[in-house]
Amino acid sequence: MTTHPTELLAGHVLGDLEPREQAAVEAHLAQCPACRAEVARQRDALYGLAQALPAADPPPGTWERIEARRAP
Repeated sequence: MTTHPTELLAGHVLGDLEPREQAAVEAHLAQCPACRAEVARQRDALYGLAQALPAADPPPGTWERIEARRAP
């Protein structure tokens, strides 16, 4: 990757990239301290936001629906 993958960094932090994109970003991050720092900033912001939000229980039946989607 010759340019900075700035448009993919948030997806990387969220774990929402396609495998090929993920591999390309990881290879770039291994060589680029500026992008590693940006990923760290985005992770800190994400986890800070998660910590600031109040805990909430999911609506009834949520876990059952999730499990039903995972079943083959």
